[in-house]
Amino acid sequence: MLPLLLMLLGKNILPARSLLYAKKMLLQRLLPTLLCVFVFCKLTAQNVSHVYKVMYGSDSVGAMQLSVKKAGNDTEIKMTSAVTVKFIFSIRVTSMEEASFVNGRLFSSKAYRSVNGNEKINNKTWAAGNLYKTSGSNKTGYINSSQIDYNLLTLYVQEPSGINTVYSDNFQQFLKIEKTADHVYKIQLPDGNYNYYFFKDGICNKVEAHHSFYTIKMILL
Repeated sequence: MLPLLLMLLGKNILPARSLLYAKKMLLQRLLPTLLCVFVFCKLTAQNVSHVYKVMYGSDSVGAMQLSVKKAGNDTEIKMTSAVTVKFIFSIRVTSMEEASFVNGRLFSSKAYRSVNGNEKINNKTWAAGNLYKTSGSNKTGYINSSQIDYNLLTLYVQEPSGINTVYSDNFQQFLKIEKTADHVYKIQLPDGNYNYYFFKDGICNKVEAHHSFYTIKMILL
């Protein structure tokens, strides 16, 4: 019936009253489909993915994927990476970080890292009343803070304008954010290393990770 209705509308052979009725019927038929398309587009826009290439000098040595999923007041951020660097011997580092936020407050997070298949980091942080509990490296602890709303995963999708500290799931402590230039920030790490984060349009488009013996760059594709 719908194709015939479209033909009649196109040829203007229906009376005015019938034409109005036909348009109304057509709208009623199309409305559910249009609503489904709208909802689908809205849900799709809430899921964002970013891919970074990892560079050591001029060599591409791996990749990092970042995904953000939003549903109402809940936000989940996940980052995975795999990097292989050759010095005297080959070193393969795989990492995975996850964080869940509810109403802008960190609900739980974890950070995992392995080097050549050997576990190096397996940390967890979760909200417990007015503080956060932590576990990792065969020990437990707590963060004396009632709310964590900005961690290193959040840093990739939100420029820290006016934000002075960021929570690190790897080190399980707050780190100072130092602005060094427009849209450029430095974070000094407790182990003596440091990272630079570069932003464009509010999104981190490059990271320079400076270690004692090398520098790794992550560049947004």
